Amino acid sequence: SIKSEVACIASVQNQDKGACVFESEFERTCKFTTKSDCESVDGSEFYTGKLCSAEELGTICGPTRDTMTIPGKDEVYWKDSCGNSANIYDASKVEDQEYWTNLKRKDESCGYGRSNAESRTCGNCDYLLGSFARHENDAGASPTYGDYICADLNCEFEGQERLHGESWCIGDEKEGPGEDRVGSRDFRYVCINGEVVPEACEDFRAEVCIEDSIETANGPFSQAACRVNRWQDCTAQKTEEDCLNTDRRTCFWEPNGVLGNGKKGVCLPETSPGLSFWNSEEAQAICSQANVQCVVSIEKGLFGGEECTENCECLTDAWIERQGEICSALGDCGPGVNWAGFEGYKEGYTYKINGKNQKNK
Repeated sequence: SIKSEVACIASVQNQDKGACVFESEFERTCKFTTKSDCESVDGSEFYTGKLCSAEELGTICGPTRDTMTIPGKDEVYWKDSCGNSANIYDASKVEDQEYWTNLKRKDESCGYGRSNAESRTCGNCDYLLGSFARHENDAGASPTYGDYICADLNCEFEGQERLHGESWCIGDEKEGPGEDRVGSRDFRYVCINGEVVPEACEDFRAEVCIEDSIETANGPFSQAACRVNRWQDCTAQKTEEDCLNTDRRTCFWEPNGVLGNGKKGVCLPETSPGLSFWNSEEAQAICSQANVQCVVSIEKGLFGGEECTENCECLTDAWIERQGEICSALGDCGPGVNWAGFEGYKEGYTYKINGKNQKNK
């Protein structure tokens, strides 16, 4: 353990990188490494911040036109004749003696602050900016020198460019809240390492995909996630305020809708849950909430004829259609269309007057 300032400074200095010069088979050779590793080599001399290709060291190592990658590093590096890494690949420095002599930091190298994706002349790749060193055969582009280049990690999806690390939602289009198709499902798509990878949210719409974007120096950056569909207590809410409390649930308010209690105003799932329709008990328990009885008052005239005086809207097509939509919003209930666009084999609901079935609207 480190117990003094001197020991602390020494430990840091031991991690300095540079040229480790030593004799091997009667030749003055070199290895680019840390001071700590160099000290374990008999008869070695360590030159902090120097490259093995430095002419002043008088070794057998020199510049080449070859490049290499380093495990754990994003960038492409020059490679000297002894196989050591040199500075970050910069085609304009191929004959620059100083660039082959002194170690340069990333921020002192070409294209700093940019991705340099598919640049033929600069190997200063940056994973966070959407590039990473790869062999030219895998990257689909070739550098001026060597075999490695900054591969583009961004993606193209349906004609739109997506940045490396971006994610977004894909799902079946619906016209409004509660109008989810039977069998529909949300997906989260991710652009990672140049490939678009789909990730399914939980089936039966138990999860929904949510998406937002943050502003960056390169423009909007989309982020998405699958979140639990919080629909379970929507119909239990009696006020619009409670219904729209997004901290607790994800619902919408239908002011003119009616459920079994006959009162106007119902709270419904914004994303209707998928149901195991083959499990009749589960489906009936949820869908039966939409069963409603509307008592219409009709007065007969003194000289014949009839006139509706109360709840007359229950006889209109608009009321019947709205109640059908409420039924569908509860889950895979009522009249519906599946994710492939096919209508169900049954009407999905019945409409009766005085106990007699009427033709569905």
